Amino acid sequence: LQTNRQTNRHQMIEGSKALLTNFYTFFDENKYNILRYISIATFVSFLLWILAIFFYAIWYYNYIPITSVESPLHFTFSKDALPLAKVDLFHDGNKGISRDQPYRITIDLEVPESAENNALGMFMINLITFSSSTVASIHSRPCIVRYKSRIIHWIQSVVYALPVIFGFAEEKQYIQVTIAENFLENKEFPLDSIAVELSNPNIQIYSARVHFEAELSFFSKILCHWFITSTFIGVIFIFICECVVICFVYLGMFIYKCIQNADEHEKTFQTDNNYSQTEFDKLFSNNNKIEVDKTVERTVHKKNLEDPDPLFESLNGSMERELIEDVPNHIEKVEETVSTKTEEKEKEKEKEKE
Repeated sequence: LQTNRQTNRHQMIEGSKALLTNFYTFFDENKYNILRYISIATFVSFLLWILAIFFYAIWYYNYIPITSVESPLHFTFSKDALPLAKVDLFHDGNKGISRDQPYRITIDLEVPESAENNALGMFMINLITFSSSTVASIHSRPCIVRYKSRIIHWIQSVVYALPVIFGFAEEKQYIQVTIAENFLENKEFPLDSIAVELSNPNIQIYSARVHFEAELSFFSKILCHWFITSTFIGVIFIFICECVVICFVYLGMFIYKCIQNADEHEKTFQTDNNYSQTEFDKLFSNNNKIEVDKTVERTVHKKNLEDPDPLFESLNGSMERELIEDVPNHIEKVEETVSTKTEEKEKEKEKEKE
């Protein structure tokens, strides 16, 4: 058993050495071609990655709408008019909203917890949309400052006394009102600006903001909230599609070259057959001439042997002349038959091609 194990190890070591030597010799003989192919492959793959990123960016920009538009509200207060704030959706860094995309419109108010605000009670928030200075739609929602009892207010003031004194906290409330849901921009009246109006001029406000948030589908939410992961997967998918397309194009070119080579081989084979046929016809005609000459000589010789008559001997020369004169006619007949045969063969080939 030990000897068998040793022999098996020795054979495995020799086999691995042989493989390494063959690989080394192959690489040494073809190292320039291998390096050239590697450089071409890296360059092509780099271009494909760049194209994949570019295509994904174009698709993402066209598929994903504007997800959110946010702008501050600056109210104007006067004795004779209600508080009003106007916002231009295409200025101050805003890009407007996407068409055919539903949005949720919310208004955030930051108000102090003062006695005046607690005494206001209910008040209305009105949202007016404009399209080229004409009113497109009006949305209204009620609002109120959250109620707190005196005991809760005293406890909070005691707990948050130090942070309020040192400026780390303030006695204020954040009020968020959803004023419109599934808001769609009218195609006939594109939205360009909005106005927010409060129904009570006595309200006290620290700050206010309006927010347009797109109500996305499940797939769009994945693309937006998982941006890096979805981008990585999308770029890889586009890169694989590009590689598949290139493989199919290369395969088509390879098949086209094979068909061209087959056609050229058939043409060369046909020309070789025609050349050999012509050579055969020439040889055939020459052999016929030689055979005719031989037959004439044989006939003349037989006549001389069979009939050694003096008259025949006297006429021997004339008969030989007549036979010799008939030789060209016989040769012409043979050539005509050969030409007709070749023409028939060529016609059959043309019919087969058609």
